[in-house]
Amino acid sequence: MYGIPRKIGRYEIKNELGRGNMGAVYLARDPYIDREIAIKISNHRNTGSEENPDRFSREFFNEAKTVSRLIHPNIIAVYDANVHQGNCYIAIEYVDGSDMKAFCRGDALLPTEQVLEYMFGVCRGLDYAHNMGIIHRDIKPANIMLTSEGVVKIGDFGIACVQEETTSKTKVVGTPHYMSAEQVEQKPMDGRSDVFALGCVLYELLTGEKAFPGETPAQIVGRILDGETPSLSQRRPDLPGALDAIIVKALAKHPDDRYQTCLDLAYDLRVVQQQISDMKPEDSLTNILDYICNIPFFRDFSRDQVQKLLGASTALRVKKGDVIIEEGDTDDALYVILSGTVSISKQQERIVRIERGECFGEMAYLSHRPRTATVTAATDCILLKISSAVLDRFPDSMQLLFIKSCAMTLANRLAYTNEIVFTLLDKIQD
Repeated sequence: MYGIPRKIGRYEIKNELGRGNMGAVYLARDPYIDREIAIKISNHRNTGSEENPDRFSREFFNEAKTVSRLIHPNIIAVYDANVHQGNCYIAIEYVDGSDMKAFCRGDALLPTEQVLEYMFGVCRGLDYAHNMGIIHRDIKPANIMLTSEGVVKIGDFGIACVQEETTSKTKVVGTPHYMSAEQVEQKPMDGRSDVFALGCVLYELLTGEKAFPGETPAQIVGRILDGETPSLSQRRPDLPGALDAIIVKALAKHPDDRYQTCLDLAYDLRVVQQQISDMKPEDSLTNILDYICNIPFFRDFSRDQVQKLLGASTALRVKKGDVIIEEGDTDDALYVILSGTVSISKQQERIVRIERGECFGEMAYLSHRPRTATVTAATDCILLKISSAVLDRFPDSMQLLFIKSCAMTLANRLAYTNEIVFTLLDKIQD
């Protein structure tokens, strides 16, 4: 396309926001609802797609298809997708602001508390996407927008994928400086690859330097696979040591050693923010409540019920490899995983791994019998421990919710076990 069109579809073009080889972005007006939007339109003549326009269209519309499922205040919304004069376009939310790349220079760094607040918003948006089964795969400062009201919004889901699609080897996609080891090695990925990228962005926003610098993609990849990032305390000795530990964990080479979800990262960021700011205790409680209310186990609990539960339970931090429950123990507490992954084994044979949002210990809680399995932390974990004596004092309505959540857990595990049994039987019959 050449020049600025007057209209694209029903949208009235106001001016050009940006242009590249792949196409252009325009500020436009939707006359039907009198709203400003942004139009991203391709120029397939410059993309090498003329030989296979159908394939290009499918790839271009991937962003519209993917993001249309995501309705979250920290994700740029997609409104429409169509074709105009042979070129694909999508209509998206217009963000009146700038991307975070502007704050990644040494002379333009934001106050630390502000960085943590923005990163908290990005974590929440990404965690929402991950819970919808979508991995971004290209998190970087240029894809995080900051509105004039100070709200962060994640954009450019163009190479995002549904999580099931990452279980097999795929082509390398993303921006080298922010790609995890499994991403550059074309290994299966999940939301923890986005966690790695978030660690890179956080490091850059705090130091003004890349976590994995390099002049060529080969140099960058070499550092990601085998190199070490200069510690945050070297670059910024004025920052709390806890931030150094957060960066190290987020940038771990192996996914199991990282934060297991973006909300796990957000939780630790909020703790540091409380330490360096004048955040009131009630604000802290609100943040913890927000975090726990997003845990699948508590989906049917009201906010007041979760708050009551917090006052009667114990939060535990457990290191990778620690034994939490041993087979034969008589303790009948119920545990809910707020962060991380645990491994359940019986007679030293691993049965299953369970993750954030699930519970364990439900059999002893329901039957008051000795533990029938051993539970070990497969990663660093945060657990909520609730004793059966405390649960017995809760109102009947809350006890029923616990029993319902435990029953759902047992049903899901039984279904998983049945799948394994049927798969084995099919192999035997073959």
